[in-house]
Amino acid sequence: MTFQPNPPFAIMPGTRIVMKPGEPDPDPAPYLFISAEHKQKNAEKPYDPKRSCWVPCPDDKFLEGIIEETSGNKMKVRLIKSGATKEYKTADVTQVNPPKFDMCEDMSGLTYLNDASVLHNLTVRYVEKLIYVRIENSALCA
Repeated sequence: MTFQPNPPFAIMPGTRIVMKPGEPDPDPAPYLFISAEHKQKNAEKPYDPKRSCWVPCPDDKFLEGIIEETSGNKMKVRLIKSGATKEYKTADVTQVNPPKFDMCEDMSGLTYLNDASVLHNLTVRYVEKLIYVRIENSALCA
């Protein structure tokens, strides 16, 4: 007896490619590698290595900002998305990777490997329809 899913075929989310018998496999490169246009767009993104940061946000998980002022264990950060200035604990503020790492194929090479940077990279790759596949004989431990 063989397993029969109910309905008889499994419906999976995502793009479904239907190929005719004998038709060659489609080229996966557009879904794996960043294009020259994307690289150029990333290079033009404003970035300040000393002031660019990620801050926690209940709705969006993390928002990108610019550090305006530091005093003790508090930082005033101007949020890029809204332009508002808010105060955060220094421990909650993490660094942003240079724009050349946006949509990178191998996240182990990120300058700052933090939750916000990994989530940002996966999000921008998803939006641009670039899948992320990286399998190595290593593990990330927190």
